[in-house]
Amino acid sequence: MTSAQLVNTCPVCGAEESLDAMLHRMIQDDEARRLIYEVITRSFVLGGHVARYLRLHKPAKHRLSMTKARAVLAELVPAVTGSFTRKGREWQLGRDGWDAAFAAVFRQAESGALQLPLSGNAYLFEVAMQLADKAEAAAEKQHEHSLRS
Repeated sequence: MTSAQLVNTCPVCGAEESLDAMLHRMIQDDEARRLIYEVITRSFVLGGHVARYLRLHKPAKHRLSMTKARAVLAELVPAVTGSFTRKGREWQLGRDGWDAAFAAVFRQAESGALQLPLSGNAYLFEVAMQLADKAEAAAEKQHEHSLRS
């Protein structure tokens, strides 16, 4: 999918703008813009989660700096579009796993159990690792059950 295929249409006047032009207008940092574009073009659902997740990093009385956004995205985008390494191990989650990980973080933030603003991706990655462990355990249990049958 190319950026030319993704067009934002104003619901009021019907004016059209390509995703690339919209991101360029909104985000002045080339690297942050590229990372956001990569997530959005791979998965609109995850793109929405990432945009919401970035807001959890915004200080209450300040704007989220592009330096901080770029740092968060530079670590996050490769993880949600492929894999990430934590605690000496490579982890991988599918889209459903990332949906669940983001949902868990959002629930914690909404309940006040999470201290905001977040400083990085550590909490999200911890949640993702727990979900990946559970999925692997369930798959292993199913595999052992099928071998016994």
